[in-house]
Amino acid sequence: MSNLARTLQRQERFSPETSSKLRKKKRKITKGEKILYSFLIAIISVICVKMIATQAAIYEVNKEIQLTEAQMDKQEKLLQDLQSQVDELTDYQRLAEEAEKLGLKMDENNIKSVQAQ
Repeated sequence: MSNLARTLQRQERFSPETSSKLRKKKRKITKGEKILYSFLIAIISVICVKMIATQAAIYEVNKEIQLTEAQMDKQEKLLQDLQSQVDELTDYQRLAEEAEKLGLKMDENNIKSVQAQ
């Protein structure tokens, strides 16, 4: 073969038409890659669902905490109201007036002092 023939063969082998055919060849996704992709998508989906479920549980707990705090505030207010009523009813002046209405008299010799605990 002459040099001219070899040059023509090389040109045919590396011509733009044959190289464009090689470039246009699509890369196929293998079965293993498909399985890996689907497994990855499944894992991501499970994680997303788990995160949403956790957020919903946190929301429910926060709601219960707020309701409990509201009940506690209500009970504290009631307790304060009752304590103020007790303070009014145990006032010395009031007790002295009630005793006088019932006909009781104060005897200075018979008084015993008791301290609150």
